[in-house]
Amino acid sequence: MRFDIISSAPQNNSFLQDSIFQETSLKIDWVFQGKTYWIESKDYTDELNLYLKELFRDHVDEKILYQELPPDNLDFSYLVQVSLKPGVTDNSAKSTLNALHYHFPENEFKVATGQIYFLKTSLNLESVNKLATKVFCNE
Repeated sequence: MRFDIISSAPQNNSFLQDSIFQETSLKIDWVFQGKTYWIESKDYTDELNLYLKELFRDHVDEKILYQELPPDNLDFSYLVQVSLKPGVTDNSAKSTLNALHYHFPENEFKVATGQIYFLKTSLNLESVNKLATKVFCNE
């Protein structure tokens, strides 16, 4: 199961926008960031799903993409998904796993986390791929 968490009222991240320009000289009209969580379990229940929704987001100012906020309501050209490389410690995933084991000790889980970036730009896909690799992936 995947949960993408974004602000209820997404706003341009001008700091990130400026960083992208400084690193690549490419212009992005608008950019905002969200969090993503991947959960694997053999035992999905309504109780687990409700708990995950509460665990991952602040219900006051964050929404779950697709479930609570359709992507059609967002104005973007590209969505860039970034996850950690294998072998890199994912502390957010460890914390999530601890919380899940505490509340659902009988279940086994696999957890991974990452970031999602929504870009509005007139750049082509090749330029966005280069930008993503250089800025978001540190390669």
